Amino acid sequence: MNLNENELADKRRAITRRILELQLLVSRSKKDYFNGGQETPMSVRTTWGCEIAELELARHDVEILQAACSRSKKENRVNNLHHTLIRVLQANKLDRYVQEAIKQCDHEAMS
Repeated sequence: MNLNENELADKRRAITRRILELQLLVSRSKKDYFNGGQETPMSVRTTWGCEIAELELARHDVEILQAACSRSKKENRVNNLHHTLIRVLQANKLDRYVQEAIKQCDHEAMS
């Protein structure tokens, strides 16, 4: 799965939303049972519980991908800064060589 950071965030929000919806169903079922004696079949309640567990696992996987994406972005920034620094250092080194060459030429011209 090759998703960008925004797609991962959207997926995580959708999973979290569905988990909350299922938790609401479980809570309403308990409320209905205790307030009105209306029982929800065990098969329905276990299906909800199973879906919640599967969604929690999926959310965990998305969080791992988001963390990897974030690390990758940081590594890219560090690499870019590293390459920029190397270019600056090389430019400064070339400037010194040019300055030394000019001094050498001036010295030879005056001799």
